[in-house]
This record gives sequence, structure tokens and C-alpha cells, in this order.
Amino acid sequence: MRPAARFATAEQWLTGATVATPGVRLRGRNRARGLRWTRTCEVVTVHEPSELVWRAVPSCRFPESTEWCIRLVPQGQRTTITQPFAVVRAPWLLNRVYAWLIPAHQDRDARLRADLPRIGAVAAGRSVAT
Repeated sequence: MRPAARFATAEQWLTGATVATPGVRLRGRNRARGLRWTRTCEVVTVHEPSELVWRAVPSCRFPESTEWCIRLVPQGQRTTITQPFAVVRAPWLLNRVYAWLIPAHQDRDARLRADLPRIGAVAAGRSVAT
């Protein structure tokens, strides 16, 4: 399993890369409450095959930045997947607005459960609809 290598499809890479390595940028896609938007993200660290960390790059339109992680921990025949995150930069008012608009940004449990089939498909080398 090489989750970092399959982290993004070719059309999502912004820097000509083909695998996730620190400093590589990609286009992240988001959706919540019927809204859809994209963000430029940057790979922070890659520890194959167990951890991938990336952050949303601040911009004029989206001045906040959150660092996200997908961590795989083998436990016998099973693997535990966690998705810790940390808000690195967020203007006070904007942070409150996001918390109100996107409650799943604070508690990722339900969204992570919904992501598991896609994560499993990527880990198995199958294509994933986005």
C-alpha cells in the first residue's frame, strides 16, 4: 500500500509532481452544506506508508490555514485510520463563521466515516470518483 503516492490524481497536482513529497502543491476539493470550493494545499510530510500531512495554503480569498493528517496504524489484521487536524492560522471572526457554517470542521468523526470507502479504494489502487 502506498497511500502517499496515490494521494491525488494527476490533474490535482499543481507543481508537475506525480507523488506526494514535502513542498508539492495540489488542488484540494471541499464540500459542505451544499457549498463546493477548492483550495491550494501543500504537502508537509510523508511517512510512507503510514502518514501524510498537508496544509491549506492561505490566500486573499481564504486567509486561514489548517493542517490535516491521514494516519494509518496497523493493528493485527486491521488498520486504524485517524484524521487529526490543527488550525494553524485563522482570523478570529472568520473562524467563528466557519464553525457555524461547517460544524464538521470541528468534529470530523462522521465525515471520516463517510471518507473510509474512498480511502480504502485508494489504498487498494482503485480509481475514486470525487
